Amino acid sequence: MEQQITLLQQQIPQKVEPLEVFNTATAAELLQKMAIAGIRGKTAEKLIKTIEKARKQSYFTSFTDIVRRVDGLADKRMLTILDAWGGMY
Repeated sequence: MEQQITLLQQQIPQKVEPLEVFNTATAAELLQKMAIAGIRGKTAEKLIKTIEKARKQSYFTSFTDIVRRVDGLADKRMLTILDAWGGMY
């Protein structure tokens, strides 16, 4: 019985923290997540390229770090993203 419970628990999606998304998501995953926040098209593509370039240098340590290192991602847009991604799984 405990094994069945463990198997079922492993199938439940785990909550993903937004900072982890910025640090680990693929370009396709970021594109999908940006769309959730209402950021699409060329704007999303530009942000994703900048995110990927910045995290190659080092992982982001905070949301302030992301805003500082990613051109086009100011405080207001970051708040929009965090609001949209609030309960993300």
